[in-house]
Amino acid sequence: MRANKIVRILFTLIILNFFRPYTMSNSTHSNVPLSPDLESAVQEHLEHVKSIISKGPALHDTMHEICSYLHAQISHFDWVGFYLDDPEKKGYLKLGPYIGAPTDHTSIPYGKGICGQVAVSLETFISQDVHAEDNYIACSLEVQSEIVVPILKEGRFVAQIDIDSNTRSGITPADQKLLEGICALLSPLF
Repeated sequence: MRANKIVRILFTLIILNFFRPYTMSNSTHSNVPLSPDLESAVQEHLEHVKSIISKGPALHDTMHEICSYLHAQISHFDWVGFYLDDPEKKGYLKLGPYIGAPTDHTSIPYGKGICGQVAVSLETFISQDVHAEDNYIACSLEVQSEIVVPILKEGRFVAQIDIDSNTRSGITPADQKLLEGICALLSPLF
């Protein structure tokens, strides 16, 4: 009798996890094909970012200009910023250039919050409902969804781009493709 109850509980947990929408925590859209229009929009944004990079300003200025561009062009990107590996404080992220509301999170230990988690996992993390995350560090009550994409140089974590959206389930497959493309373009600059 007890074994049947355990089996039913396990079955229920498996079913609940199986039917969770793909848009929940740490889902990635990278294998989701984009429509030709969305693919074209992503490529246009990437071309603009390439033009920002080709101007050759200092890395900090380049990242700030990319933040400004993304914030202005993508309406559901309410906070756009970079966190960098802190060379003065091993195992910590330090806030880099950003556009959006001010944040108190200027230094984050690796492993803490979504940003710290990405610094450890080295993988894109998407949360379509940040309030459902156990490891979320609240920046604002208005933030509903977030994507964090690592920037790797020769397989080593150097920085990340962090996007907060005040729209629940606001992160799209096109957003992921664009941000991962931007991070690939920035990697050689570190």
